[in-house]
Amino acid sequence: MVSVVIPALNEEKNIRVAVQTVIRAAREAKDTPLDIILVNDGSGDGTGKVCDQLAQEYPFIQAIHHSTNMGMGAAILDGIRLAKHDQLTMVPGDDAIAPYTLRNLFLNASKADYVLAMIMNTEYRPASRVFISAIYSLIYTTTFGLPIKYINAPGLWPVVALRNITLRARRYSVHAEINVKLLRQPISFLEIDGYMNPSTFKSSAIRIKNFIEVTRLYFLTVYEIFVTKRKTYCFKSKRVLPPGVEF
Repeated sequence: MVSVVIPALNEEKNIRVAVQTVIRAAREAKDTPLDIILVNDGSGDGTGKVCDQLAQEYPFIQAIHHSTNMGMGAAILDGIRLAKHDQLTMVPGDDAIAPYTLRNLFLNASKADYVLAMIMNTEYRPASRVFISAIYSLIYTTTFGLPIKYINAPGLWPVVALRNITLRARRYSVHAEINVKLLRQPISFLEIDGYMNPSTFKSSAIRIKNFIEVTRLYFLTVYEIFVTKRKTYCFKSKRVLPPGVEF
């Protein structure tokens, strides 16, 4: 059983497709029971109306509306608060995550406390975006000793653990903060392969507000992990190997 939060900012044309992708993936993953939280994050188009329509059509969907754009992190906080199941994942409202990835996450949900999908098809992104992402991941994984390759990996988060974590990120840094604070606790994790929909890859333009948030959150997280809550985050998570893989 999985809860799914879908943040959407001006995704009137895509939000229904994103929901259908999640439903199809769950159906193909042995009819995984779903709970979907749609978050209309201050959209100026008809996204909110479509969200309300979907909530009326499906009993397992609920729609939340932000009067202004609050960011992906704020939408994820809504998902953590409202999740009805033990695991939560985030799917962008632009239908960026391929059905294979969601199906793979759902099928492996019971194999570890935390399941991450490593994105394989990065060749569809601009070279500058790939380079920036690689440097960003390297800084985080090196600083915090994380045994993963991609710091912004989509995953199935354990809801109870998330509810005991203070999350400060509201935009781009939210996945990195979650990964740091989960993977420095005594939990098990499993890495699987995943893919994005190539048609949804966005420009590599760097927005100043994202740069400021990334820099601020990095130093705040360093201070929290190594100073104020070092006893809470002094553990190493345990890797679970996929079937047939041995070290």
